Amino acid sequence: MAYTITMNPLPLGKLIVATPGTPIRLTSALSQSPKAPAGNADIMEDLWCDKLQLKTLQTSSGAHSANSGLIYIGRQDMNKTTLAGVYMILEPGESQWFSSTAGGNILRVGDYWVDADNANNWVTGWAHVS
Repeated sequence: MAYTITMNPLPLGKLIVATPGTPIRLTSALSQSPKAPAGNADIMEDLWCDKLQLKTLQTSSGAHSANSGLIYIGRQDMNKTTLAGVYMILEPGESQWFSSTAGGNILRVGDYWVDADNANNWVTGWAHVS
């Protein structure tokens, strides 16, 4: 029996928050492509997935500097002080998942935004498109 991989990960790239307090869209490092995966119409605005993994770096690794503060994942209008609109907070070196318990591509990646306590802190990750 042959082994097959059914996972279809889409790397999100390195998402750098240049100005704390100005969130960036989780899809901002993806290039526009006429071949968006699994029927997604627009990879920047309309990418849907069933799992989303995000990771921050605790120690420097080659050209990638370590984060020196917290990373916030939330809505575009999130407030880091009151945490209104914040879905999760990542510490340097932490990795977290969003996943669909219902199955299928029900998470719209473009609805998630990234902010940071410090300039040039960043997050990376991938979306699993089923």
